[in-house]
Parts: sequence; structure tokens; C-alpha cells
Amino acid sequence: MVQARAGQRDDLPEQTKRDEIPRQTRIPDQRRLLNYIRSLPGVKRDAYNRARPLWNQGDMASQRGGAADVIDIYVQILLTLCGYYPPGHFSNVSFQDYLSELIASRYRWHRARWEPLGAGTGGTIIRVLVAGDVMADLDSMISEIASNLLRQCGPTESVGF
Repeated sequence: MVQARAGQRDDLPEQTKRDEIPRQTRIPDQRRLLNYIRSLPGVKRDAYNRARPLWNQGDMASQRGGAADVIDIYVQILLTLCGYYPPGHFSNVSFQDYLSELIASRYRWHRARWEPLGAGTGGTIIRVLVAGDVMADLDSMISEIASNLLRQCGPTESVGF
């Protein structure tokens, strides 16, 4: 078992050393960011409204398609929000690459979690359940990132997600 040692940075991969990542003194274009964040509840509501007919069709392929549509929209939201972070902020790779690997790992995690007896033992419903779990993960990520960016912009009104 590997244990982290407090204060030791030499054992970190080069791309994760925080002092090598450019820093910002403030969030750029705060007005545009605030307007974008204010639009997110409506965008998310619209994504769900568009996916709901697919979810209600009953066949798993349609249900997965509805989840994939929402996930695609969530990815675009996350890419936009993370454009307000400094370059290299996420493991010193593009956020698109970082997010792609993060989503893939969430799919792997939920798939493994849903099939404790081994891969393929949960049946075809697992794909629908996993997609729903990944969708919920991304929804939480949007809320967390938007909240953190809002906090850096100073006092603003509350935006419900």
C-alpha cells in the first residue's frame, strides 16, 4: 500500500506540480461567466425535457440514447466552465483530454460497482444504470465548478442548479 507523505512533492508526477501551473489573479470576463451560469438551470432542464421521451419509450437502447444526449450537453457545459481556469490547471493537459479520461473512469467505476459478480453478470440493464450514474456525476461536477467560479467572482446572487 502506498502512503502519501505530508509536504513531500518530489514523488508527484511532473505534470501535477502546482507551482509550475500558470495562475490568474481574477476570473476573466466575469459578466459573461455570470450570464452563462445563470442560463445553466434552463439548459439542464431543456436537456432533460428532450431526453424524457427517449427514457419513456421502454427499450434500453432509447434510454441509453437519452442519457447520452444529456451527457453530451453536460460535457459541453463543463468544457465551457473550465475555459475559465488557467491553462494546464487540470493535470497540465487539455481539459478536454482530462474530462474524457475522467468520464471513462466514471463509466468503468459504475460498471464495476453494478456488477460485483464480474463483467457481464448484471445483464443489459447495467448500461442504462451506468449511464444514469455518469449523468449524475457530471451534474454534480457542473454544480461544483460553477459554484467555485461564482465564489471567485465575489458576492453574487444565488443560482440554483
